[in-house]
Amino acid sequence: MAQIFALAGWRNYTEDVSQPWIAFSLEGGRVNKSQGGADIPASAGRADISPSPEYTRASAAPAPAPIQPPGQFSADGQWWWNGTRWVPASAAPASGPAACMVCGATPATQVTLRSVLALAVFGVTSTVRGVYCRDCGLAMFRQRMSATLLTGWWGVLHFFINLGVVFGNLGERARLMRLGPPMRNPGTGFLDPGRPVFLRAGFIVSAAVLLIGGSSLIIAATTPPVPFPAADQAYIGLCAQHSGNDWSTVDCSGAHDGKVVSLAHTAEGCPSEDSAAKLDDGNYTCIDTSK
Repeated sequence: MAQIFALAGWRNYTEDVSQPWIAFSLEGGRVNKSQGGADIPASAGRADISPSPEYTRASAAPAPAPIQPPGQFSADGQWWWNGTRWVPASAAPASGPAACMVCGATPATQVTLRSVLALAVFGVTSTVRGVYCRDCGLAMFRQRMSATLLTGWWGVLHFFINLGVVFGNLGERARLMRLGPPMRNPGTGFLDPGRPVFLRAGFIVSAAVLLIGGSSLIIAATTPPVPFPAADQAYIGLCAQHSGNDWSTVDCSGAHDGKVVSLAHTAEGCPSEDSAAKLDDGNYTCIDTSK
């Protein structure tokens, strides 16, 4: 008969021990192996031996944390955040050739992608940096590019910032496309590149705004100005006298306050140094008060 030690604590077994190398007896607070060897100290109630790490049960994966920076380990060190999900720490990239932080594929390269959210005079530029294979990097590029094309144009300063972001993202795409086909473990999940940028909302909206704005400018530049009636043109060269809020034409040989030098369809159409006098048909005479 023998007393033996189990991982959960001391238990009494009543059985024949046919392998003497696993038989132990408790004597005077010490554990002695029946076949000799070093004594193992023990307390009165339990052995002073902790279970080896291989017998420790792995902790459950932490809850998903979308804003967790890629490359972080969980508090217990057993999980690693790859940018999209928690994976066992043993799957974390080791030093050596760069591997994709999402799927572990090679070859991979570090890229920096940005997007702009512009709101009139305010705006926010967000940045994503990471090591990606061609597939995962292209997916991130298309997502960021579509976002910045959709939201980056609607500010005074950020309109020009967004231009730089667009060209910067295109440069990062060129770097990704120089990578070879990704090599990853079969069945490993990766980011699907999805539809090209020109088939996404950001590009479609930007193209529509550019088309409408460009067309308006072209039409305005090529449309000839509306001619003034002959009766309005007859005012040019006449002198005018100011009385209260009204102007009236007078003989230039007498006293006068100015001279009609041009016509305009709106008051803002007259030069800033001239006075605008509205005619009966809605057009304006531009009066140079220095003459």
